[in-house]
Amino acid sequence: MNIKYVYFDCWDTLIKFRLKSSDNIFECFKPHIKNIDSIDIHSAETIFHNFHKKYYSTIRGYELTYKVFCKAQMNLSGIELDIDLDNDDELEAFQLELLEKYYDPIPTDGIICFLDYLKSNGIRMGVISNTIYTKKFTRAAIEKGLAISAKEFDSYFDFIIVSSEEGLKKPNPDFFRVGMRINGCKNPSEAIYIGDSPYADVYGSYQANMNPCHFNWRENYIDELDKLNGLIKFKDYKEMIDLFKQDKDYIVSTENGIVMEVSGDVYWFKNLLWKT
Repeated sequence: MNIKYVYFDCWDTLIKFRLKSSDNIFECFKPHIKNIDSIDIHSAETIFHNFHKKYYSTIRGYELTYKVFCKAQMNLSGIELDIDLDNDDELEAFQLELLEKYYDPIPTDGIICFLDYLKSNGIRMGVISNTIYTKKFTRAAIEKGLAISAKEFDSYFDFIIVSSEEGLKKPNPDFFRVGMRINGCKNPSEAIYIGDSPYADVYGSYQANMNPCHFNWRENYIDELDKLNGLIKFKDYKEMIDLFKQDKDYIVSTENGIVMEVSGDVYWFKNLLWKT
């Protein structure tokens, strides 16, 4: 395996993104609703959540900007905000306010050790993520979740691209190709893409001819993924470090995992699936 590039999904792959309290995301908007006393707030909240649900369950391949996304929600629900959605600076400040006041991102288990391992071995890294939020917000969320500085972020990642600013969205293979082009990956077989979504991350990166890697910590693996040659499945980043450390001669599939023979020694990885 001649891997020179590793690309990551953001949400639930690099960081787990969660609210600080049990309040839903609509509560984050309430302090900025100007006409809260003149609308049916319960009806507005229902419309707000239904829009979220339908958008994320139906839109594939392309993404709205955060501005358009918010405008659609507000227009449908009859909400007027004290934020000028056409003012990029105000909208960016609002997103960062949400991150600071309401969100509490945390690192996925073992991710820092894996990033350090890749960096120390000269592996180039980048972030290719679906999100309605801006790149600035997404980067700030990663820095907050991983508890790293902007300088440390740049020491790990060559770049970050987000679907809201590119217009493309996973599983569209062109979105992955944009990322590879940015840091000079001309051969997708030299790249691994790691994500938690079987469809957006695994199938999408496979269609872009990358080596797909399913971070299965949520145990959302689907049997259809068995059809993909070269699939890596793992639940703990320690497994990925072990995989990179091995100079594999060949791999033999079994029903419950794989038997890997490396220089005459046999290793057993119960939770890792790799097909050739």
